[in-house]
Amino acid sequence: MAANHSCVSAIPTHTEPARTIAVVRPAFVASLLSTSVAGCLCCRLPVSPDLAPAALFSRAFIYVFIAILAGATGAWFYWNPAKVSSAVSLRGFILWCSAGWAWAPAIALLLQQGSSWAAPLAALGAAALARGLHSISYVASSRQLAFQPPREKELFAEKCGHDTAMW
Repeated sequence: MAANHSCVSAIPTHTEPARTIAVVRPAFVASLLSTSVAGCLCCRLPVSPDLAPAALFSRAFIYVFIAILAGATGAWFYWNPAKVSSAVSLRGFILWCSAGWAWAPAIALLLQQGSSWAAPLAALGAAALARGLHSISYVASSRQLAFQPPREKELFAEKCGHDTAMW
């Protein structure tokens, strides 16, 4: 009995997430480096310790905005739409990774102070980035599988080679 090769293309493989990660890796590394550099260069503690809460909040908002803008710029610079599947867009990549980039200012400020909390906070930021990459690979692989043509379904009687009139 000859093997039915029409079903083989519809079987999901585990290469799609790995290929997606390999393709977005340069953009990911560039965005991470640019976010880290922006965090180290732009994020400074205020000189006077008695700032109003609104001033501290606005400064924190600006730091996070600078970090996400730096990450988005780094990703945009290395983004190659010809290699990336249609399931992953630059906008989606930035949205998924910005949760990790937002931790860069806090890590930079803690490192400047020599705090021991910098390492656990860096681990938390790395976990957020890993979650973003996992989401990217999952969405890319599920969309690639959704666009595959449907498989031909065989009846049980045809698969077994029995005549249906016998039943």
